[in-house]
Amino acid sequence: MGHALIDLFVAPSPGELGDECTLDDHCSGINHTLCRSGFCQCQRGYKRSMGKCPMKLIDEDCEDDVDCKVPGSHCDPSSKTCSCDLGRMSNVNHNYCIWRKVQDKCVLHEDCNASMKNSFCSSDYNICSCVIGNIPSVDLAKCHPHDDIGDIVKTVLYIVAISVLIITNIFLVMMFTKILRNLETQRDFYDHSKVGSQCTSNIDCYAAITNSHCHNASCDCNLGHYDDHNGTQCIRRVLNDTCTEATDCNSVIPEAICNDEDLCDCPLAYEWTEYWDACRKRVIGSFCQEDEECFSAVEFSHCDNRTSECDCTEAFMPNGNNTICLVRPTMPPFVQIPPDRGPTCNPNSSTDDCASYNDSRCLTIGLQSYCVCQPGYGRRSSQDPCVRVISYEASIVLNRINRKYDVGNLTFEDDLHDVTSKQFQELATRLELNGIATSLLSSDMRMTYIESHVMSFDPFLPWGIRVNAVINFEFNETALLHNINQTQSVFESFLSGSQGELGNSGMYVPESYTDHLLIEDLDECNSSRWMTLHNCDVEAVCLNFVGTFSCICHLEYKDISSNVIYPGRSCKARTVPSILLNLEYTFRSASCTNGVCETPWGMVLGALGSIFGLLFIMLVIEVVYRTREMSRIIDRTVLKCVLREEKVKLRRKTILSQKRRKENRGMKKSVSFTASTKVSGSVDALASIEGSAIIIIKYKLNVAYVNFLTETPDTNNSTGQGIDNLALDITDEILQAKDTPGEKRSSSSTEGGVDNLAIDITDET
Repeated sequence: MGHALIDLFVAPSPGELGDECTLDDHCSGINHTLCRSGFCQCQRGYKRSMGKCPMKLIDEDCEDDVDCKVPGSHCDPSSKTCSCDLGRMSNVNHNYCIWRKVQDKCVLHEDCNASMKNSFCSSDYNICSCVIGNIPSVDLAKCHPHDDIGDIVKTVLYIVAISVLIITNIFLVMMFTKILRNLETQRDFYDHSKVGSQCTSNIDCYAAITNSHCHNASCDCNLGHYDDHNGTQCIRRVLNDTCTEATDCNSVIPEAICNDEDLCDCPLAYEWTEYWDACRKRVIGSFCQEDEECFSAVEFSHCDNRTSECDCTEAFMPNGNNTICLVRPTMPPFVQIPPDRGPTCNPNSSTDDCASYNDSRCLTIGLQSYCVCQPGYGRRSSQDPCVRVISYEASIVLNRINRKYDVGNLTFEDDLHDVTSKQFQELATRLELNGIATSLLSSDMRMTYIESHVMSFDPFLPWGIRVNAVINFEFNETALLHNINQTQSVFESFLSGSQGELGNSGMYVPESYTDHLLIEDLDECNSSRWMTLHNCDVEAVCLNFVGTFSCICHLEYKDISSNVIYPGRSCKARTVPSILLNLEYTFRSASCTNGVCETPWGMVLGALGSIFGLLFIMLVIEVVYRTREMSRIIDRTVLKCVLREEKVKLRRKTILSQKRRKENRGMKKSVSFTASTKVSGSVDALASIEGSAIIIIKYKLNVAYVNFLTETPDTNNSTGQGIDNLALDITDEILQAKDTPGEKRSSSSTEGGVDNLAIDITDET
């Protein structure tokens, strides 16, 4: 999988002319072709012929100068044909534009003067000729000023004669005359010497004709030269001149040959020089049209049809002077760290496959689903438990990638938009493990680093990709010290030491790392990503904080989350006062424009007024309740005071009754049994019955009173006194029953009832 991404940059199989295509590389099977309108076609300046694209020649159709590839040519706007530039003319094969020479055909004076100074186009013969006072050079490529030998000699002799006139006037005159005669004779001979003229020695020829010699008693041009058809000059051959054998060419042009068209030419391994006077061996970077022209000169080379230059094949590289293709060293092989995704799961299962893994959920990554940690949690490996994390977001630009032999440009593919595609998963794994993890594990943050996740890829122009990733650190005191700026510094320091390589991923960040790498807080509440980064309930609000997030249930919902440390994970509907709902609606209605939120203060003040009104009503109710309660307390206090006073009076009466009992002991015996017996039963009933005890005692007292009247037929005085004694006895019995130790007493309310009973009995009596 390490070289999977490199395959993205390998060109498809080459096509032929007329084949369908989408890229220029699809047409690399034929030189000088491009992909136009979905088909492989010849480039401009080349024509289709015999399944190939040879270069357009002189006098062939063109639209502009781009269509004319012959050196020194242009597109004639009037005739719309490729023509040679001013001062040049086409060779026999119409594939080169050579400079005009003396005696070459012409039409205008500029045709000659542009290539040779002091020349013009003769109207008689329409050929280039030198102006008067100039003569052509040996190779007919220039017109030199003419030097008259006789004039020079005369001038020299005249000067000499003047200088020695006084001493040897007669001698100088004789010598001068003799010299003139010899010069005239020699000049007459030379002026009549031509190629083919009779001769006896080489001097008879080359004295008059440069580059000539005497051969078989006649003047002939040297090897590699030819006469100018007038026999007056021997012109040195250049490339593209006519020939009959190889020596006609290579005698003056090393390595030249006489081709099948009887023209001097360079072998395939050589190229023409600028002035066509030499053959130079091709090197890497030389102009070419066919692959044979390159690999015949440099082994393991070919002709690059995009640049029309010789270049080494993919597995080779040129040496320092571009004369040899050396074996190209390969880049270190990329080794992918195997991903540890954890146990697989079925997201459509009726049971939770991840229930046995704490704080886990089932998430689909690519084409497979795995048990991963809940949002806000992470783990280093599938064997480790999920721990709480601090999360940052990283935006990293990558523009180069290691290929087999070199580092090439990284281009964005459309498949990287699809998180389920193979390209996305392979590149994401490469960056998560070999890139981000390797960079952080080699720093001081290795103890708190947990994991990273690539969220998306975006294109970066002119070439490259932008990686958007989440980086998780363990939530502890050490991690809290690693702020965003420190994380940014760690990445920049690593990139500076690795020449821009992110970890050991074989992918590179452009220079000026600060502009192409950004670490910032992760907004877990942003729902635009393919993977949800928070687990708030649908009825809760997600709140983003630096490094983490929190959740809060809506006011009309109750938080029933299992862990109070992480609220808002589970919300249940509840009934709340309408005023609170209105308050929540008020704050939710705040509008935000350009990042500035404006609160509707009218609605806020209305809600606050409603709250204060409710509080005032509750305060009034509380005051009324407190007033009534205080009145009851006062009434109870007064009643207790009255009862205590009555109790004191009753005890006084008891003491008085004891004294009277001694005086009336006889009468007490007659009624004590009946009264005391019944009253004792009443006292026992009083211990268990509080509300109805008084009524029962009063009833039994009346019975005792009736019995007393029927059994004691005394006088009125004795009867009244007996009744008083009976009341005192009953009261005394009640008080004794109340104060008897060991008896089961009732509450304080029962004691109060006994006191009241005693008072009532006394009153009844």
